[in-house]
Amino acid sequence: MDDLALSTSAFRDAAQCLKKYEYRWVEELVPLARNQSEALRRGLWIHRCLEMSDWGQDFQPELERMLEWAIGQQVDSAKAYSLASEVSDLCNEYLRHWSEEPDTMGPWQLAGTEVPVQFQPAEGVKLTATVDCLKKDNQGRLWIWERKCLSEIPDSDWRGVDPQTMLQLVLLRTGEPVMGVVFDYVWTKNPPVLRVKKDGMLYSGDDEKQTTMRRLAEALPEIRRNWRPHLDFPTPDAYVQWLYGRVIADGLWFQRYPTLRGDAHLLENMQDVADTVRAIVEARRRGHYRRAWHPLFCPRFCPYMKLCANEYQLGQRNEAMRTTLFAHADQNMWDQGRSN
Repeated sequence: MDDLALSTSAFRDAAQCLKKYEYRWVEELVPLARNQSEALRRGLWIHRCLEMSDWGQDFQPELERMLEWAIGQQVDSAKAYSLASEVSDLCNEYLRHWSEEPDTMGPWQLAGTEVPVQFQPAEGVKLTATVDCLKKDNQGRLWIWERKCLSEIPDSDWRGVDPQTMLQLVLLRTGEPVMGVVFDYVWTKNPPVLRVKKDGMLYSGDDEKQTTMRRLAEALPEIRRNWRPHLDFPTPDAYVQWLYGRVIADGLWFQRYPTLRGDAHLLENMQDVADTVRAIVEARRRGHYRRAWHPLFCPRFCPYMKLCANEYQLGQRNEAMRTTLFAHADQNMWDQGRSN
């Protein structure tokens, strides 16, 4: 039997469901691009664009390459163009926000991207990871920079136990000291649009929405064009200044949290990894990867749900469904239109 190489992403999948691990990491099945969720594509594009920005490069050409690739893979072109515009706006807002927002640990210095690390805890087992980004704070301390693009920002409990970054931290500490993890969140919810009435003021309720600076800037020309003097706001500038303090909440969309991990905490994580490795080794020996059915997670979040349920009922592989819904993972699918 070949040695087992387990990445942090593979560990996450195996810990959730061994069957998902088999589909993704043993058989290397990935959903066809046209079948991938828009949420996943949004996250991939935002992550890559901000990575380009970390390198000091303009992300727009890269975004255009990924857009062209998606359309070439039969992703709906109207939806793809709309998504690219949304991603561009969010990334520009992210960069503007963090150029203006004070950061007591900054300025941050890029120390590396796509950093490969590995550790062999036992004979025949190798743990691997590719750390997306490493940065140094203003005191020269090294941190894993974990950028996450999510529809909902997790609370502090999850940041404290996130197993994927925990394993990355363990692997990195076999080489050089790392303080912890900075979770750099981008909230992917589309910021509410501000609607303007014929008198230049916002519709009732819109002046209580929390949105971003960009949305107020988009509404400003119409506010000025429709403006009628009001008792409380003699000028549109006075009204906009009032709105600025009332509706602008960029900090909801862009949040950063440095998180420390104690040695005892890391040991707990490695014990979980050891149990997961043993489960994979046993599944390989038996030739059967058990399913972990979950009534909420499986239908909503697992890309293999239809195939898994069908093959479970048939008691055998469904080659036609595999060909229709999935492709064999190759470098082109990994890159998703990204440059090298």
